[in-house]
Amino acid sequence: MIVSFTQTYGERRSELYDIHLRDKKLLELKRLFDLNIYSFHNVPWNLRLDFITKLPLPNIEVMVHGKIPYAECIRVLLSRLKSVGATHFMFMQDDTFSNDNELIAWEDLLYIIKSHKKNFLLSLRFSSAFFEDRKPTIQTPTLNFYQGTMADWIDNGFWPMEDQPYICSIDMLEKLYDKAYFSYPHIWDMELHLQREWRKKPETPRHFTNKALFLNYNIIGTCIRNKKWYDQQLIIKGLKN
Repeated sequence: MIVSFTQTYGERRSELYDIHLRDKKLLELKRLFDLNIYSFHNVPWNLRLDFITKLPLPNIEVMVHGKIPYAECIRVLLSRLKSVGATHFMFMQDDTFSNDNELIAWEDLLYIIKSHKKNFLLSLRFSSAFFEDRKPTIQTPTLNFYQGTMADWIDNGFWPMEDQPYICSIDMLEKLYDKAYFSYPHIWDMELHLQREWRKKPETPRHFTNKALFLNYNIIGTCIRNKKWYDQQLIIKGLKN
């Protein structure tokens, strides 16, 4: 069972919901999954209801969280994944949208995912263009797969792990979200924790393809960076007017 998860929070995310609904390639991918979980953290009921009723997906599950730490949302998620027997998991934030995926046949991505039962972590944000030349280990008609490790990120000046979109085998979640992760009250502290921990384990798999399939478009929030560029990219892709 392949499960996707999208986390959203607060009352000022309506613009992101609109973009999500316009992202045909993202929705096309999610239709192939067994379950799509949408987690709403401190989101007013009217915004939540409006978004969910417009989602053209048949396999939706909604999680609603109030005044609890973000880490508790993840704890609830992990319990649910175990109860449904998930084998693979896709993580996205509410500002994750399509990037270089117009010509991708998602069945090729699913083939790559299902070829790896355990110890599998695939970045959907970074492509082979970010790393030194190497040969793909799986080639499909529209997508090539490259083996990598956290060391590839560290050696190229990137964080070994962050909140960019990824797909993994379910066993990797126990490694990603360790006991210490849940002790932090804020997501920024959690991300710093992930970075510190994975720097200690550079041999951990973190694979990539020849396409940067999705991207976090940082256009809303307290830490907005390069908003003009992100807005332009969304307009070019027809995701925003």
